[in-house]
Amino acid sequence: MNPAPDQARRRRALIVDDDPVLRIAIQQFIARQGFDTQVAENGQLGADAFAAHGADLVLLDGAMPVMDGFAACAAIRRLPEGHHVPIIMITVFEDDGSVDRAFAAGADEYITKPIHWAVLRNRVHHLVNAAGATRQLRNDRAFFQSLVDGGEVAGTDDDIGVGGELGQPGCLLEVTVEVAEGEDAHGGTLALGRFEQFEPDLAAGGEGR
Repeated sequence: MNPAPDQARRRRALIVDDDPVLRIAIQQFIARQGFDTQVAENGQLGADAFAAHGADLVLLDGAMPVMDGFAACAAIRRLPEGHHVPIIMITVFEDDGSVDRAFAAGADEYITKPIHWAVLRNRVHHLVNAAGATRQLRNDRAFFQSLVDGGEVAGTDDDIGVGGELGQPGCLLEVTVEVAEGEDAHGGTLALGRFEQFEPDLAAGGEGR
């Protein structure tokens, strides 16, 4: 569970808008926020670009030729890598139906044009940081599940059941959640150390039980 590769690369943003002037303006603005950028001029090209290259953030216009932003949002959400990516709709539509349609398609935020750049900046950083924390939580859970599945943490089903106190049945789950919520960059090592503190026999592979 080493976060270094993910942190070493720059975050990538995909900007999809058929207006070339606004597309360039958004691209330059997002680049100043520390992102590498990729652009597309309609929803179909945007969905294809995401499928090919992925992204850490997607910004979609609503009204576009070939495929509009609402359909592109839904298409990206159906992709394996698109389940959790932050998606911001940026559109001229202000009616309730368009807002409802965007969120039903999977959008995380809805910003109307003309763009309030300070609002966009804060929405971008909030969503990307929240997505990063959620991704780390998923990685932590996967790490501990791999320990259990690989036999590195031994014990009976009762030893790793749900609902126990620390040092009692269920302690592995308790430690995992505790570390994940603390956003510790070395969560796997720290959590295993805590686990050894409370259940040394289990952490050592069940010897002495």
